[in-house]
Amino acid sequence: MKILIVNGYGKCIKGFRSSEHYKQMIKDLLAGKKEMIDTELEFFIADRDTIDDFLYEIDSSFVRVECGKMFDSIDLIFFEGDANLRPWSPNAYKFLIFLRMCMRSNKILFASSFAMQGLVFLIASNIECQLSIVNGLNGSQLGDLSKIKKSMNEIRMSDYFLDNVTGDLYSFNYDTGEWVGKGNAGLHSRRAAEEFKTIGKYIVKAPQYKVQRMKEIDLLYVSKENEVVCSLRKNSMHNYLFYDLPFEFVVPFKNSWDVHPFNFVNPKKTFQTMADCEKGPLVISVSDNIVATQFSIRSKYKETVLMLKNFMGYQLTKLCSGRAQTIPIEIASIKQNDNAMDIYLEQLSRSKYNNQKTIKFNVITEFHHAGFAAKKSNQLDVVVNNSIGKKKFKQTQSKLNPKDLDQLLLYNPSTSTIQLQQQSQQQEPQPKQSIYCSSPNHFDEVRNQAFQRSNIEIIQTLHPSIDPALFAQNRPLWVPGYLSQTRLQKCQMNKKQNTTSEDNPSNTHILTELKYNTTPRIPRGQSQPHFRVIQKDKWMTNKNFQV
Repeated sequence: MKILIVNGYGKCIKGFRSSEHYKQMIKDLLAGKKEMIDTELEFFIADRDTIDDFLYEIDSSFVRVECGKMFDSIDLIFFEGDANLRPWSPNAYKFLIFLRMCMRSNKILFASSFAMQGLVFLIASNIECQLSIVNGLNGSQLGDLSKIKKSMNEIRMSDYFLDNVTGDLYSFNYDTGEWVGKGNAGLHSRRAAEEFKTIGKYIVKAPQYKVQRMKEIDLLYVSKENEVVCSLRKNSMHNYLFYDLPFEFVVPFKNSWDVHPFNFVNPKKTFQTMADCEKGPLVISVSDNIVATQFSIRSKYKETVLMLKNFMGYQLTKLCSGRAQTIPIEIASIKQNDNAMDIYLEQLSRSKYNNQKTIKFNVITEFHHAGFAAKKSNQLDVVVNNSIGKKKFKQTQSKLNPKDLDQLLLYNPSTSTIQLQQQSQQQEPQPKQSIYCSSPNHFDEVRNQAFQRSNIEIIQTLHPSIDPALFAQNRPLWVPGYLSQTRLQKCQMNKKQNTTSEDNPSNTHILTELKYNTTPRIPRGQSQPHFRVIQKDKWMTNKNFQV
């Protein structure tokens, strides 16, 4: 029998001690079950660096068939990690692939601490690829969305904004330039949800009424920092996992992110809550073979060790009797890609026989905050988008630095130099210059700054997505009257004449504006001088009147 123990702790002294304690505890518990094991025990230890030998996923770079067969040969898997390691962290990328493989193949898995958060994240978000959080691993509030000043060229399809109050994931829509809610992570920051008094109070678990008991007998003492009381659900009290366990017991609680209620997106990825506390779920069951706990297994807390022992006994019995149904990872990977087609065919089959009736496929598009109050008699609510927030946020574009412009030229050689010059001219503040200047070369500079671009360059700047091969080469370009070149030249000539006349008033060769000398107006009643009579001696003689 092959047993795999996955170490999700960091490479430090504290992580080394926790992993060694977990390994030794599993070996001791399996040694007490020798009567149920007919073969030798073979242990495999894997961590972040050595887990590549068990990874096989078609959509990733881990496509070695030998690793897939190695994964299929494992009978039992035990996975525990750091409680404060985020599932969307780059360090947890391989761990998420491994958990996704366990869910696809229905492998026997006991996940605790970080592993449970990873399972919840995969189920809630339904994301099958690696993502990166643009606002840090711990996320931030929606008010910080305006502080992300990235250009559209820097935002990728795998970039998400994480709201740590609600756990919503926002992706960027390139058509509208907005951040739109795409899903929910299933986790929220406890501190942010308790401090932020708008919607955080609806995310944290509501207090439940409990019957008062005798304090001298039933009172459990816990520390305020890293312990909590775990209470069993009434519908799970007779589960094999809680055999010989009390209704309430103390467990370690070191995580800073809790699981909150959400609706499922994929009907094939669901879980059931079996035990919880005042903060949220602590024990969940993904399937009959996969069980996860929010707390770590420690010998100091005997109830946690007893829970692990019950899981081993039940799963070993299934293995010996041949009732453990697992799927080879190669077949499971192919089936995973056909999930959307299966749902579509199921809808077609229902509508084929019930043309007059509505399809009873329980899919809704709105979020119903029903919590974990699901019943076995009712069908699970499956939503298209389980994000809580409905608002959309515009992206604030930042100005490009000269270094960023150089990087755009290096990585995007197709970028036109005209666009980059236009962006740099808009960003650099230019001092305002007066129209009238004493320097003789001033008007030459104005002429050089005139609009000198072809019609193809203008269309490329306005519509960069159009293919340049479609443009006509010698087609005239229409320009409005107030932007035409002839009108601009006339205005410049008039300004030049005015300035030269003011600078050199004695120069008669320079054209200036015409000045008309007008005489004062004479009233009608006033007698006008007889000009011809007074001045007739100057221009009239007797010779002009000879007959």
